[in-house]
Amino acid sequence: MPTTKQSNRRATPAARVVGRAFSSAIVAWFADCGREFPWRRSRNPYEILMAEMMLRKTTATLVASVYSDFIRQYSSVFQLADAPLEDVRALLKPLGIAGRARLMVDAAEAIVLRYDGEVPADADELRSLPGVGTYTARAVQCFAFGKEVALVDTNVIRILRRALGIHGRRARAHTDPDVWAAADSLLPLRGVREYNLGLLDLGAMTCTANSPACQECPLSTMCVTYSCSDGLLRGRSVPAQILS
Repeated sequence: MPTTKQSNRRATPAARVVGRAFSSAIVAWFADCGREFPWRRSRNPYEILMAEMMLRKTTATLVASVYSDFIRQYSSVFQLADAPLEDVRALLKPLGIAGRARLMVDAAEAIVLRYDGEVPADADELRSLPGVGTYTARAVQCFAFGKEVALVDTNVIRILRRALGIHGRRARAHTDPDVWAAADSLLPLRGVREYNLGLLDLGAMTCTANSPACQECPLSTMCVTYSCSDGLLRGRSVPAQILS
């Protein structure tokens, strides 16, 4: 997978201009419209890792209903590693997904055994933990360690496809190295954390899968899909079948 610097070196001057406009719009929008969640106020790698594992295939609003109680009960990786699995399952039950609690406890045990209780900052070491893939590893790197790395999930893929016409060559776009490289090439020079959070929030709030609110989107003036509507849908939400 190309690094951010490698991706930026390959970008044409025109692509760099588009990338700067795109990322600047996202950062500015996030400053005004970004959501607040308790894990976003933390820079603790353990707390952020736990939040990201809870957020897998689960809405942030639902995670917020249990996150603070979880952190109060298991305030350190050592406490979670020693916790009875059934107690953890009971606390996380509202989030669904069978096996989530086991993966979180297993990850905590691995951190204690392999890394003396310190969540690693290295991407490969993070991905070696149970239940941690590329997205979660990068999210921890960005939000806990300040690494300048892009995030690619369903929301981000949808925004890149609609706004910039970026399509992966694989059916599962989040596994496509080209999509990750494109995402890396769009990173701003400053404010990477805010940019990543802004993309996640924009996809959840505005550029949604169904009935996106295009007239409220900060990317509407540069959006490939919106411009292709020939103005017929300006001022109204664009049906998903036109965008997808």
